[in-house]
Amino acid sequence: MSCYVVRNNEIFLNEAHSNNFIFVLERIPSSFLLSKFSNNKSFNLDGTIQSITKSGMEYIREANQDTQNFALFLQSVTLPDINLQTAVIETKFTDLKAVTGKIEFGTLTTNILGDENWFIYRMILYWFYCAYNPEEFNKLSLYKFYENFYISAKLLLLNNHKEKVLELEFRDLHPQNLGQVDLNYREANKIVIPVTWVYSTITPSDDYKIIKMM
Repeated sequence: MSCYVVRNNEIFLNEAHSNNFIFVLERIPSSFLLSKFSNNKSFNLDGTIQSITKSGMEYIREANQDTQNFALFLQSVTLPDINLQTAVIETKFTDLKAVTGKIEFGTLTTNILGDENWFIYRMILYWFYCAYNPEEFNKLSLYKFYENFYISAKLLLLNNHKEKVLELEFRDLHPQNLGQVDLNYREANKIVIPVTWVYSTITPSDDYKIIKMM
């Protein structure tokens, strides 16, 4: 019997939804999944990732399919700058700049709308803790850390009719900065979580379908 994985590539939007920027993570990294199961005796965790076998890790991910293709709604987003490296060619008249062909991508900055249970904030916080922590709970090799904690994400830009006008894929994505969150009782503002990301490349894509709900 063969098992086929079908990607959930449909995003359902209420017509009254006011946000036109959606950031879809292909999965929530196992950092948060491990924290959810840390009190589950069946996994016998001792604080290290090595205490879970490879099959155990796959079981955790399978039991949390709801955390795949996780949509974050953005209050705002700053698209990164893209530069081509240049080399100087000297001539008798003037120095010329020639494009060498190597592309440099800037950082991606997002302002994520938070939820009332602070799930998103905690998820990103655990992601940071697994990258490096003083207790050295995460003793993974560089490749293993990449395999578990670097992901791909899609940025969807919608028009005012909630139709997708642009989709960009960010590969090898990892959070680099979790910004300060202002909280006060003076104004009824939404909770906005600033996050800066690093990644390897940007490519246009067309994987997700927007379905409007009444």
